[in-house]
Amino acid sequence: MANQNNTEGGRQFGGEGFDTLFGNLLNSMGMSGTRNASKMLKDMCITVELEYLKTMRGAIDNYIKILQSKAPISDSINPFDVLGVSANSTREEVESAYKAKAAKCHPDKGGSNSDMVKVNAAYEAICRVRGWH
Repeated sequence: MANQNNTEGGRQFGGEGFDTLFGNLLNSMGMSGTRNASKMLKDMCITVELEYLKTMRGAIDNYIKILQSKAPISDSINPFDVLGVSANSTREEVESAYKAKAAKCHPDKGGSNSDMVKVNAAYEAICRVRGWH
């Protein structure tokens, strides 16, 4: 029988020699009856990677929430308050609120330059924290 290798995500699993070696190892550990050791190992690796990625995503999501809650423009101005959105707002909601505020605050529309600077800074701070730019 030809030596076949399985490749997944740049990793190489398999071959008859590997199946025999890994199968013997499993048998010595009392895990007999494994017909395709390379498939078993591949499945184990994928499961471990998925669990690791889920854990990392959870940690990143928590970090983003911390950053969102601590993303003030200054000590007294919170960018979410400036735009009138919550820290959980979607990108579309933030962009919509920014456009509405900018239309009201723009100096050409009767607003003040300082208010427009605050609105722009708030939008940029939120986008930077969320990685939208």
